[in-house]
Amino acid sequence: MVAKSAISTKLREAGPLVSQFSTPFGSETFIALKSPKKKTNQAEIVALFREYSEVLEDFGLSSETEIFIRFHLSDIVTQAPLIHRLLMDRAIVSFSSLVGQPPASGRRCVLQAYHIKSTNPVIKTMKSNNMISVKHGSYTSIWTRSFPSGQPHSISNQTTQLFHNLSDDLSLQGALLHEHLVRTWIFIRDIDSHYRKFANARRVFYSSAGLTKETHTPVSTGIGGTGEEPSHLLFMDSLAVMGLVEGQMEYMSALEYLCPAYYYDVTFERALRIFFGDRIHYHISGTASIDRKGNVMGAGDLQKQAMRTFENIHALLSAYRADLKDLRLIVVYLRNMTDFPAINSFLRDHLPAGVPYIVVRGKICRKAWLVEMDGIAIKPIIDTRFASYC
Repeated sequence: MVAKSAISTKLREAGPLVSQFSTPFGSETFIALKSPKKKTNQAEIVALFREYSEVLEDFGLSSETEIFIRFHLSDIVTQAPLIHRLLMDRAIVSFSSLVGQPPASGRRCVLQAYHIKSTNPVIKTMKSNNMISVKHGSYTSIWTRSFPSGQPHSISNQTTQLFHNLSDDLSLQGALLHEHLVRTWIFIRDIDSHYRKFANARRVFYSSAGLTKETHTPVSTGIGGTGEEPSHLLFMDSLAVMGLVEGQMEYMSALEYLCPAYYYDVTFERALRIFFGDRIHYHISGTASIDRKGNVMGAGDLQKQAMRTFENIHALLSAYRADLKDLRLIVVYLRNMTDFPAINSFLRDHLPAGVPYIVVRGKICRKAWLVEMDGIAIKPIIDTRFASYC
């Protein structure tokens, strides 16, 4: 079998980017698309849905291939009802996520989407309004959206509830937090005030569930963002994968560049790679301009921070035989919206051609950090130890 990796780029007026990774067994497609500029919320979001449909048609995708779609919104309270109605009208079985993170470009909405196209059936099953199970080949991916229960005002209590709810939801599918949870995206309201207590509560919960620095913890992005319910101080999207066997997951580090997160009592891994028979997935946690001792690099200088962030991501990938050119999607979070022109110019100069990216307002867990990035990379491989991805 000869694996093929290709990145296709299609630029429209609104600037979508599409990257595709293919082997003879199937393809994965990542889409980043911002809404066309219109006079009203409704007109702009309707136009975004229309353009997304056109992109799917152009790239041979459909409702059957759609797995995940996330909307980053400038005004989630106002825009969410319209998004939900348009999603309902589409009647597509996929995992949808809405987060209050204004596009830094000034548009009202930006979406990212993920599709799987396979020679074998990909079976999607909605387990609840906030969970989808996707069977692809020998594996089952479980995408879950978790909220805190009840109305407590403590970030510590809501964090504990959030992870209890995720653990319970996964167990109903036969999945275990410490064995199958691969990645989380945690969106925290007023992160400047809440992050430390959130991190402490997560660490305590993980420890009780057997997730420690010795056993490893999931890849994660913890970033500023709001949900639809004002009483929720945080919410979480997550990805768990069932069907993996021993030796298929490897946690990644680059100690010469950035320290493990547990150095400062935060429980997530810098990155993780998962081997499949025909490809390797590299999940990159939220990464900023940090050094090997845990210090912020380039304080007050966006360009220096962006460059150090790229160096850190490159260090993680290159230590495990990958490169920035293997990135399939990158999400950039800015503390200050006014930094968008500078970061957009930086990305165009330094990001390999054809890699989709989006830039949104998302405050970062340390006030000194101006920018954070996360993403996924994929590289072809022939590994007879494991089944193909799909």
